[in-house]
Amino acid sequence: MKKFNYFITPFIILLLPIITYASCSEEELKHFERIKEKYKIEYNIDKETGYYTLILHNPDPTKYTYEIKGLNTSIDCDISTTTDSKCTYIPPDGYSINVIGNTETCNSILKRSFLRLQKYNKYSEDPICNGIEEFVLCQETYDKEIDYETFVSRVNIYKEQKSNKNNNNKKIIDIKKIKEYIEDNLYEVIVIATFVVLVIITIIITIINTKKSRRLE
Repeated sequence: MKKFNYFITPFIILLLPIITYASCSEEELKHFERIKEKYKIEYNIDKETGYYTLILHNPDPTKYTYEIKGLNTSIDCDISTTTDSKCTYIPPDGYSINVIGNTETCNSILKRSFLRLQKYNKYSEDPICNGIEEFVLCQETYDKEIDYETFVSRVNIYKEQKSNKNNNNKKIIDIKKIKEYIEDNLYEVIVIATFVVLVIITIIITIINTKKSRRLE
């Protein structure tokens, strides 16, 4: 009998989750559907340490909870069953964050999220980034490691490209303004153009006649 108990106990332990929990009922699923948009994740980075703080909003913590798994990182965060949860000292990594049922009749995954937390970019505070904060190397977070010389070189290239683009856009705008002016003042433009053409023709005829007169002399 002891041998039988020794043999069967591991299987009972494995079956406990299956026996205890079940898929969420239709009523539980409908209830979650009504509030799922309120399950939001906020995060901010500590520039000094490079670690993140996560706020996991949970409007109904007695029925639903969060589950966090790092792709390359193991984290220790106590998920509250009574209010929102706050996770501190979260290192940069990719995280799978799920909302799951938290009752005896519901433990299914109800909402899946993937969060990519990038490393803090120390170059983002460099004065050379003033005016080009949208550039990838000047943003607050950036995963790749680059040396300062490469950073400066790429910033200068970006600034030059941006300047050329702005100049081209200015030329396009100027051309559009000229076109709009012509369309808005078409009659005046035709009159002026005709007058200029007649003046040019008159000048040409006068020059030709003058040359002929000289030849006859």
